[in-house]
Amino acid sequence: MSFRNWAVLLAAVTLVASIAAWQRAAVKVDYHILAAEPENINTKYEPVRFGDEVPAATVTAVLAAGEVHPKLFEIKADDCLAEFQFNGILLPLNYPLCSYPESVQLNLGGLIRPGRNVVRAVVKNKGGHGGFVISPSRMDSMVKTRALLVLLALAVFIWAALNKAEAYRSDKVVWTFCVLGIVLRVGYYLFTPYWTRGYDYFGHLEYIDFVRSNWTLPPSAEGWMYYQPPLYYFVSAALVTLADLVFPGRFNSADAVQFFGAVCSIVFLLLLIKLLTELFFGRTQRRIAAGLGAVWPGLVLFASRINNDVLLAPLLLVSLLFLLKRWRRESKSAEVRLAIFIGLSILTKSNALVVLAAALVAILAKRPIASLKSAASILLIVVLLTGPYYLCRSLKSDALMLGGNLDLDDGLHVETTPRSLLAFSPNSLFEQPFTDPREDGFRKDVFLEYWLRTSLFGEFQFNGSPEIFARASMVCAVLIIMIAMLGLAMSRRKRDDDDLLMLLVFVAAAAAHLLYRLSVPFSSGQDFRYTWMLLVPVWYFYARVVEYEWKAVRASVVVVSTMFVVSASCFICFAWWALLPMWR
Repeated sequence: MSFRNWAVLLAAVTLVASIAAWQRAAVKVDYHILAAEPENINTKYEPVRFGDEVPAATVTAVLAAGEVHPKLFEIKADDCLAEFQFNGILLPLNYPLCSYPESVQLNLGGLIRPGRNVVRAVVKNKGGHGGFVISPSRMDSMVKTRALLVLLALAVFIWAALNKAEAYRSDKVVWTFCVLGIVLRVGYYLFTPYWTRGYDYFGHLEYIDFVRSNWTLPPSAEGWMYYQPPLYYFVSAALVTLADLVFPGRFNSADAVQFFGAVCSIVFLLLLIKLLTELFFGRTQRRIAAGLGAVWPGLVLFASRINNDVLLAPLLLVSLLFLLKRWRRESKSAEVRLAIFIGLSILTKSNALVVLAAALVAILAKRPIASLKSAASILLIVVLLTGPYYLCRSLKSDALMLGGNLDLDDGLHVETTPRSLLAFSPNSLFEQPFTDPREDGFRKDVFLEYWLRTSLFGEFQFNGSPEIFARASMVCAVLIIMIAMLGLAMSRRKRDDDDLLMLLVFVAAAAAHLLYRLSVPFSSGQDFRYTWMLLVPVWYFYARVVEYEWKAVRASVVVVSTMFVVSASCFICFAWWALLPMWR
């Protein structure tokens, strides 16, 4: 057996052993809440919650630990921890401990034992839903060690497997970026609970549970996320059911759905690199685009989430791949596949209508009269796929596709003045790279800045992470956008057939984003996750600059790209919360 074959085998065995060790060392927690209004209690998912009218609740939990177990635990109480006992011992903390939304790190090494451990916590609620969660800290040495072992084994396995592939030998740099992107996503998934930097996970899990129990559409007015199209929830419900059959009692539904999201994130990365390399014939351009796509932080954040964006993203990329194929050469099979994947995307989330609009305009733009039949056939297939669902919804309720997005609180409201829509200050971006959907001090009203901030860091603060990497990533991102604008302007001198397609995709996504901001003026509605497709044409025109004869500009593109890959990768690694103790 050759060295490469031995490397693949050894890495595969190490990876399986690492994952098995991870499972054996896992800690399982079962919760029970005593409160005045038991009908508003939810202990099925972490963090456990109780109703907004309950001022206090007593949470008891049975924590089952293995022979090898973590010692450092993370506790989060919404809003204050009034008392905390572990195995009958009251911990001497500074009660009431009101650190929410930040968590508290407790070393339970002298108290925790293999097997059954009892937790008792009294939680005070100042308003809104109250909640509590206890979980192994991402800073625990055992948690870090086993996660890094999994990551190392995964990286070696992918590297060894790719070394056997002919495609890897054709451009090792692109595939190295692919490995880097996978490792960053898997690491973020392993270190990040689904309730950290997530969106409405309770609503999505509630939808999935309803489907698992009934295998039918839920009434849209009876749940926060029930208005959403059904594909993600039916696929997730099927996968959770399958996981229960194959691994009975090993996973709860939330863990299984989060794992599905991580897989979707990796598939998304592979499809993204496929699309970006299809757009370019030059090796340098492919490497630049692949590097940006692999490490762009806002896309990595998808890896740990529970929401329908995680399935929508790869479906939209497949749609763009077939749109590119149809753009370059008229093909009936490409048209049919394009229409099918657009339909599946719309059945996952309604903002996929943007791709339908871009596809129809692109097809008609090349040959307006001759392509009418093609555009009509695509539209017909999409209507046939999605029509029954929307017809059923319209007959059952009057809920719009926007659903709960129309009923948000005033703290999320933003202005729609020309100044707020057109303002753009690089200095403010460099000074404050993060944003907050509720705080005016983070310039939440400034449309363009909000999109760029959320494209890198979401709507989160990443408290404790060294900001040097965030600021460096932001500086590079602003330069990338400026150079992309130069590339768009210069593309008129050296035309490429794909330029018009990328411009149409950009205009369609940007117009939809602006229209949504004007129609639903809330900060959360202008988040990057709704229009991540804007990045594809930005990267395209940015990398196209390499084709031109200005050596200084070409060198700048390579330098900026390298700086971004390094700074963004470092930022994501620190966002895992694995290396933070080194900085404290």
